[in-house]
Amino acid sequence: MQSHLEILLNKLKNKKVAFLGLARTNLPLIKLLSKYKKDYGIALIALDKFKNSNDPNVKEILRLGISLRLGPNCLRKLDMDIIFRSPGVYFNSTELNLAKQKGIEVTSEIEEFFDIHPCKIIAVTGSDGKTTTTSIIGKILENSGYKVHLGGNIGNPILDKIEEIKNTDIAVLELSSFQLISMKKSPDVSVITNISPNHLNVHKDMEEYISAKKNIILNQGKDSIAVINFESEKKYHFSQFTKAKILFFGENLLVKNEPKKCSGSGLHNCTKSSISDIKLSRLENLTDKSNIFESKDYSFIDNGATVVNGRVQFITERKSKFIIEAKDIALKGSHNIENCLAAICAIYGLSSHGAIVKTLQEFKGVPHRMEFVGTYNGVTYINDSIATTPTRTIKGALSFIDEKVILIAGGYDKNVPFDDLGDKVLKKVKVLILMGNTAFKIRNAVFCSAKKRNSKEVPEIFFAKNMLEAVKIAKACSSKGDHVLLSPACASLDMYKDFEERGKTFIKNVLSINQK
Repeated sequence: MQSHLEILLNKLKNKKVAFLGLARTNLPLIKLLSKYKKDYGIALIALDKFKNSNDPNVKEILRLGISLRLGPNCLRKLDMDIIFRSPGVYFNSTELNLAKQKGIEVTSEIEEFFDIHPCKIIAVTGSDGKTTTTSIIGKILENSGYKVHLGGNIGNPILDKIEEIKNTDIAVLELSSFQLISMKKSPDVSVITNISPNHLNVHKDMEEYISAKKNIILNQGKDSIAVINFESEKKYHFSQFTKAKILFFGENLLVKNEPKKCSGSGLHNCTKSSISDIKLSRLENLTDKSNIFESKDYSFIDNGATVVNGRVQFITERKSKFIIEAKDIALKGSHNIENCLAAICAIYGLSSHGAIVKTLQEFKGVPHRMEFVGTYNGVTYINDSIATTPTRTIKGALSFIDEKVILIAGGYDKNVPFDDLGDKVLKKVKVLILMGNTAFKIRNAVFCSAKKRNSKEVPEIFFAKNMLEAVKIAKACSSKGDHVLLSPACASLDMYKDFEERGKTFIKNVLSINQK
């Protein structure tokens, strides 16, 4: 019987294989295949539009004796059989469309892993919360005794590790729209954390972005599980596009009974087509001992996870199981509660109750996600550099603290609207410090919101040319009891290589000006 690696090597045998994009996704796979290129007659070629001969990754490629083409015209010569694109290369780019027209197969390391994977796959996508949800799922499974392989958009390629993955292991993958856009297979368990406008500087429109996300559930069978954010379901009706068992999650999944009665899946007394008409209501009049399925005024989801009177509940087949008090979850904020609910659904039938509770009590988050930096002279600094969309800033940082805050925002322009952010800034921000390409867009959104509401209470707004200046302004404007939040609502590529570098720069500057 062939090993999973042999299946891949035989597919590539006697072919010319190109790798477009020489970063953390393709480089490990190039190293792996270079060991077998002679035995299997595989001709490898590395391509990159942006790197030069001084780049460390390029030097490593050259040491491996692999052909190399660099620069904007690296794909001009289409003389290969297969192209492995990195997620940063848009699948529907002009060059790749031309390659596809010529019969060249365009694939990716994550697609090939799905083709030959030896173990169960749980995959997570969404506009926000992907990394945190993926990490929680991984930790719960590890605490349940599984060998877990984290991969995908979380920063770890997985195909190059195919030799060490056993069929009893579980792969937990974070998948972006750029990875999903070309996917033709779906995981055993899929999770959609939420959907909001994102990456519209690359995707041709919101429809293409949603369509890419949909691929995570599109090819699931009836033995699969699809975990779907209830708010996203109401708007986009994802459950209609999969045969999988549906588990919904959300903080308030109690629904007001309507006169119309109908059967359905996932929701009690409601069809999929009428989900958008549901009126949500908080559970105010029922005690913990009440049978939430027998109230004449309310119905509840049949399958999924929610919070009832501060208690996390998992519901299946109209039976509710208490998991944990919401206040005992280490991660704080409503967005993080939803991430935990999604994770609980994803490990349905795989984990013990004890492992879930242990993980949720101990897991304190991933760096750059509402990360506590320190308190100096009574002022608390928080790094939320991962907030690369307005929705993430609105539901995360600006919903986390009751008092008005000092907010550092702005960055790379992904062509997403800032209208909702403007509304939230009026309510929750007393000093707004803007930087990057979107600084004036965000300012204008705040002014437009104020004008619509006839509000004269607009926060003080400052512009900073870099992070150090932004932190200095924040310190000068702050007083004891204040919170300074870096939550940009934008990507980082105008000033930094990624959100991690931006977050590290913020932390470095906070420490440097406060520890003198």
